[in-house]
Amino acid sequence: MNWIKYTLFLIGLILLIFAELKNEDHIFMSIAGLLLLIIGIYMISKEIGDKPVYNPYAVKSYDEEE
Repeated sequence: MNWIKYTLFLIGLILLIFAELKNEDHIFMSIAGLLLLIIGIYMISKEIGDKPVYNPYAVKSYDEEE
């Protein structure tokens, strides 16, 4: 399931670059690329806060202090 968000991100990025490089007016391609890029970034950024908090200075037990 992890591949979907990166695929959306890359397809959106490719569509935006392709629409900018073409000389013709590709409004639909630009909008679709932007939407896919935004959805991909949103899905990737949702997992940033899910990581556990790790405190390397926390005391694990009383035996380690002695």
